[in-house]
Amino acid sequence: MSLYLKPAVPDPDHTPATLPVALTRLRALVVDDEESLADLVGVWLSELGFETRRATDSATALEIAKEFRPHLLVSDSNLGEAIDGAELAARITSDLPTLVTVFMTGFSDSLRALETVGALTLVKPFSKDDLNAALIKVLGARLAASTPTGAGPR
Repeated sequence: MSLYLKPAVPDPDHTPATLPVALTRLRALVVDDEESLADLVGVWLSELGFETRRATDSATALEIAKEFRPHLLVSDSNLGEAIDGAELAARITSDLPTLVTVFMTGFSDSLRALETVGALTLVKPFSKDDLNAALIKVLGARLAASTPTGAGPR
């Protein structure tokens, strides 16, 4: 009896998309009032090469952003506070105009509102592959031809 198996070598025609190397030295701030999700997304971003910080409320996120100066904000659209994800992004962007924002939501009304203004939004639940694809879309288009500016946190 003979058993033929595929070689244990990845198929070069079927490699998953990954972020360009120039994009993996970026700083990302993850904000979600659900701590376990903020932690998970932070771990995924770290695995993709980002330096990450996490916050579970907008006040903490604003403090972290001042010191950390993220290139990327991944925020829940509904933080359960007076400041929602869109307002948080606007406040951070006023200090960091090149900030790239990706929103997360589990609510269809929030999704429709964010899509109306052209915001890139991940619908909960989402996978690491979904996050990676969103980052390739938003960062690849914006930053692929350049390298991050600035020497890092001040």
